[in-house]
Formats: sequence, structure tokens, C-alpha cells
Amino acid sequence: MIQKRIRETIQTWDWKTIRQVSILLALLLAVFLVVFKFPDWKREVVASKLDNQTTADIISFIPLEEMSQTEMGNNLILHAIEITYRFDWNGKQFVRTEKVPNTIKNQPFIGKVMNRSIETCQVQFQSKNPVESQLVTD
Repeated sequence: MIQKRIRETIQTWDWKTIRQVSILLALLLAVFLVVFKFPDWKREVVASKLDNQTTADIISFIPLEEMSQTEMGNNLILHAIEITYRFDWNGKQFVRTEKVPNTIKNQPFIGKVMNRSIETCQVQFQSKNPVESQLVTD
């Protein structure tokens, strides 16, 4: 009796529409992940290949902003910050420039840099090739 009722209920469902809605939701989730999580994932992959860490001096920074017009007026949207930093390794000095994306994970670090509340930060790099480096934003 119960199995018959369940079978009848399932047969009345519109499986084509359910499949279409499921595909749409999966695509929206994929777009959301690419837009909001990809920059952090990319930085994590690079960080996994770096084997050493030291302190770097922040030389300069440039906010990479874009103007946005709305009904409420114009706003500046910060997409990333370009940081030039210097660090020493084995008696050599390396100067690098890096774009740090403005993500939820990086916002505290970007805020400290832009407020000039930090002058040094940690940098990860490869011991064999210190030119391959990345700022630690945690």
C-alpha cells in the first residue's frame, strides 16, 4: 500500500524540470566558486610549492581600483593591491612585485598594508630559486 503510493507519487514528478533545475543550480555553484574562491585556491597551490620563509620589507603598494557608477553615486571598488617588497636570502637581495587579490581571506592583510600599520611581512619562497616567492597574507 505504502509502496504503491510512493511509486505513484514518484511517477507524477516532472523529472525533466527537476533535472534542469539541478543543472542550473550546479552551474551557479560552479560560477560562484570560480569567481570567489579561485584566487585563494591559486595562491594556496603556489604556496604549497614554496619551501622557505623569511621577513620582507614592504617598499610600496598600489591599490588596483575601478570606478563603479550606481544610483547612489560613484564608488571605488578595490580588486587587488600590487605590493613591491624586498627580502634577503644567502647574502642576496631580491625585489619582487605581487598582486594580492581582494578576497575575504586577504582583506585583513590588505587593510593593514593600506593603513600603513605594517612595514614588514612574511614571504615564502623556493630555496633553489628565491625569485619564485609569494607574500604570506594569513
